[in-house]
Amino acid sequence: MAHPAFSAEQRRFERQHQRAVRLWKVDLLGVSIRAVDFKTSKKVEIISDELRADPYRLQALAEHLRLFGTPNATFLDVGANVGLVSVLLAKMNPAAEVLALEPVPEFYRFLLWNLKLNG
Repeated sequence: MAHPAFSAEQRRFERQHQRAVRLWKVDLLGVSIRAVDFKTSKKVEIISDELRADPYRLQALAEHLRLFGTPNATFLDVGANVGLVSVLLAKMNPAAEVLALEPVPEFYRFLLWNLKLNG
């Protein structure tokens, strides 16, 4: 089964919203991430700033992954929003499985878009 980021419905969403979005480039824990969101939204900026403050101890997780690696790891990102943490985890540990759950339809579409943008 194909990933939903490549579905016809997702392509349609991206085409319909292409002029209304802004491409963000952020650096989190030394990882470069590209993200799209509505031009008027501050979600990417707010989430990036929050992650840089590291209340979730992602820096410690990054250090653990760097030292020990965990190729069979599975990460669960509940309330993934536009997917910054999911993308970060996937880029920090490419062999791991990242499951991102987002119940808000609009955020889910941006999550898929951002996953696709970041490979």
